[in-house]
Amino acid sequence: MRPRQREEPNTRHFDHKRLRAARKAAGLSGVEFAKQVGRETTYGYERGNIIPSIPLFRRMAQLLKLDLFEILEIMHLTPVDPSDLKVFRATCKAEGVTPDEAIRRMIKVYADLKLEGE
Repeated sequence: MRPRQREEPNTRHFDHKRLRAARKAAGLSGVEFAKQVGRETTYGYERGNIIPSIPLFRRMAQLLKLDLFEILEIMHLTPVDPSDLKVFRATCKAEGVTPDEAIRRMIKVYADLKLEGE
């Protein structure tokens, strides 16, 4: 009988360290955070042992007041270099637009261009 191999935490699409940092930045203890998202503990999520479901992550993101880029960074969906994000955020701030609104506008422009090409 072969010894069972230990499974590595599945952190490929979830940056548990950023989630923990966001919780701490929001000034919440692990216990407070767990209570507010409706869990007994968030230890497994913050250690990278468990990836939260999309509805649970949505509650976490709302509670922590994460913007779209922070969510994308935690979920490893950011397709650009972090320095580009800083430039993007600075541009949004200079133009008086939130990053979320800028992304929505870009998606709309992209969708309109796709429709024109069909």
